[in-house]
Amino acid sequence: MTYKSISFTALLLALNFGALSVSGCSPNDTDQSQANSPKTETAPIKIADFPAPLGEEETGISHTLPVPFDKNWAIIHDANFHSMIDGRFIVFDSAAKSKSYKGTMHGGLVAGMDVSVARNEIYINTTYQSRGISGERTDIIAIHDLGNLEKTGEIILPPKRGANMPFKNAFRLSGDDSLSFSYNFTPAASISVSDMNTKTFLTEVPIPGCTLAYPMGAKGFASMCGDGAMIGVSLDSVGNVVKETRSERFNNIDDNALFLKHARFGDILYFPTFKGSIQPVDLSTDTPKPLQKWSLVSAAEREANWRPGGWQLIAGDNKNSLFILMHPDGAEGTHKNGGSELWVFDVNTKTRTRKIELKTWGVSVAVAGERLIVTNAEMQLDIYDLANGAFSHTFGDGIFTPFIVYSGQGQ
Repeated sequence: MTYKSISFTALLLALNFGALSVSGCSPNDTDQSQANSPKTETAPIKIADFPAPLGEEETGISHTLPVPFDKNWAIIHDANFHSMIDGRFIVFDSAAKSKSYKGTMHGGLVAGMDVSVARNEIYINTTYQSRGISGERTDIIAIHDLGNLEKTGEIILPPKRGANMPFKNAFRLSGDDSLSFSYNFTPAASISVSDMNTKTFLTEVPIPGCTLAYPMGAKGFASMCGDGAMIGVSLDSVGNVVKETRSERFNNIDDNALFLKHARFGDILYFPTFKGSIQPVDLSTDTPKPLQKWSLVSAAEREANWRPGGWQLIAGDNKNSLFILMHPDGAEGTHKNGGSELWVFDVNTKTRTRKIELKTWGVSVAVAGERLIVTNAEMQLDIYDLANGAFSHTFGDGIFTPFIVYSGQGQ
C-alpha cells in the first residue's frame, strides 16, 4: 500500500515538473507577469443569467384521425426485413409533400392487414414469440381503432399462420366483413376462420394443395390450387362449410403461370401471367369461373419480351383502369424483377390506354384516391398523379421494406 502511494506522489511531481518545463517560464517570470497584469474581479453568476428551462411536456397525448380516411391516404406495410419481428403499418397521406406521416401500428412478423370501415377497425394478422425470436409462439388478429390506431383487443388463433413474404390475400375479411380468413401453412394448407362481430376464432378449413383466400360472395372464399384450378368454399355465419366447388383447370403452371396477385373490380379478379396475359376470374357465384384470357402485349412487344414483373405488381382504380409493372427483355425468372414502365389498361375494352415511364425502377404499385404509389427499387415510395401519370414526389422517411401498400380501405 505504501509503495503504491509513493509511486502515485512521485508521478504527480513528475507531471508538475514537466508542465513547468514545457511552459518555458521560471517562477520569477510568472511573478512578474502577475505583477504587471491588472487585477479584475469576476462577477458572480446569477440564476437569472440563464435562459428559462423548458416547460414540462404532457405525455400520453393521442390525436384522432378523420374516419373514414381521406381518399388519398394509404397504409404502408413495412415488413422491415432489417428486423423482421418488428414490422409496421404506417398511415400516410400520399397527396401531401410534407407532414404526410399520420401514425403507425406494430405489425410483428410479416403480417396481413385489412380494414372494416363499417366497424371503424383495422385488423393485423401476425405472429409473436415470447422471447422475441424464440419461446412460445402466439398467432393473433390484433384489433386497432381506426380513429386513433390504438390497439383495443385481439383474437388468438391456432399457431399455424403462413409467415411468407407479404401477400394481401394471406389475410382478408369476407365480403360482408363478418368473417376473417387467415392462411395457414404447416406445410398443410388451411384457412383459420374468425367471427369479427364476436371477436372469436371459429374453425379451421382445410384447403389441401391450395393457397391464400380470395373473398367470394358474402361469407365465402376461393383459393388458387396447384393443379391449375380454383376451389370455392361457401360458409355459414359460424364458419361451417356449406358447399365446396372446384373450377376447371385454367392456370398453365408449367408454361405461363398466373401471379397470385390480382386487381379486383367488383366480383371479377384480374390475374396477370408470367408471359404477359391477363386471366379474369369471376367470383360472383359459389364456383370460380375463368373468363376469356387476353394479352397485355402486341406482337412486336412480345418479340421484345415485354413482361409483367414485381411483387405487388398490379392494382386497379375505381374507373376500371388496371395498372401493371412491365419490363423489356423478360425471360425465365424475371417475374419478380419489377419494371421500368407502368402500363394502364381499360378492363372493359381490354386495350392499353397509356404508358407511364417511371422515375425509378418499380417493384410494387398501389392506388389511393388520386395518386399512384410505386415502391421503387431503393425501397422508397414514388408518388405519381393518377390522372396524367406525372411524378409528384418521393416518400421515404423511416421506412425500410414497403413491399405492399394498401388503400385506406384496406384494398
